[in-house]
Parts: sequence; structure tokens; C-alpha cells
Amino acid sequence: PLTIGGKPGEITLVGLLEDRQSVIKYFAIQGLRQLGRAEAAGPLVALYARLERDLAESGFDPEDVFLLPSLSLQAEVPRGVTELDAKAGLAAMLSGARPVPKMEKGSQAELEVAEALYERRRLALYGLGYTAAAEAEVLLLGPDGIGDPDARLRATAVRSLGVLGRPGVASHVAPLLDDMAAEVRW
Repeated sequence: PLTIGGKPGEITLVGLLEDRQSVIKYFAIQGLRQLGRAEAAGPLVALYARLERDLAESGFDPEDVFLLPSLSLQAEVPRGVTELDAKAGLAAMLSGARPVPKMEKGSQAELEVAEALYERRRLALYGLGYTAAAEAEVLLLGPDGIGDPDARLRATAVRSLGVLGRPGVASHVAPLLDDMAAEVRW
């Protein structure tokens, strides 16, 4: 059976997070999300940390065939952890919400990597709203949140601050009612 835990020798969804194939890991993440059990958040966060370490070691070379699948998996982790136990994913979401160095967008591979990095950030910013953590508020109110040059990410940060619902945030968000982007003002 494909479950969170298991008896020795059983294949489990958590065990499939260790598979060499990204597609298997992806479907394991989806299966854990569907089970809806909070204890699955820990293994998802551990997967995120392994991917983060591997990406840091290899750099963000758009020609690396493992880069795009790794970034796509990293985007799925905040989505799953937000649903299962957002507090458990705080460190992963804080890490994912921070930008990486700017990448050229001259080739199709570079454009795909830039889009994957954007999606990873957007989902991490989104998930931070559900963590109930002061650290989330700090990031969302800073240059990587409502101060981001990308209006889509600013809008996500504003939404997450609303979901977070911490006192005193309104005074920081109110100036964004005059933002150039309608999505942010909305």
C-alpha cells in the first residue's frame, strides 16, 4: 500500500520522495497532499531541503537537465505543506520566497528556469500567509515581499499578509492602495 508509514519492505509515499526520478517524487507529493495528513509535511520539507542543497551545489545552470525538474518539485512542496501543516514548512517557504540572482532570459532554457524560479517564489510567498509566524510577516513586509519589483509577487505578498492577519500590518499595506499595478491595489 502507498501510505505515509509502512511496514519494513513496503513502498510508501514518503519512501518515493527518495526516488531518483523527479516524476515519481512529483506524484508522491501529490499523493501525500491527497491523503491530507499533517505528518506528511515533515518529509516534504526534508525533500525541499535536499533539493535546495543540491541546487546550491550545482548552481542554477539552465543547461543542467536536473534544474527545471528540481525547481518544479520545490514549487510543489510549499503548495503541499500549505495544505498539510504550513507552520512545519516555514523555513522552506522563507527560503523559497527569497529571490536568487537574476538570470539571463536569452534562451528557451533560461526563460523556463526563470519562470520556474518565479513560480517557486510565488507559492512560497502564498504559503507564508498560513504559517501564523512573525518571521513570515517580516519577510512579507520587506523587499522580498511587498517591496518586490514584480507586481505579481507584491500582490501575492499583500494577500498573504491579509491571510496572516497579524496586528499592525494594515498601516504598512495601506500605501499600496496607490500602487501602479491594479493587481496589487485590488
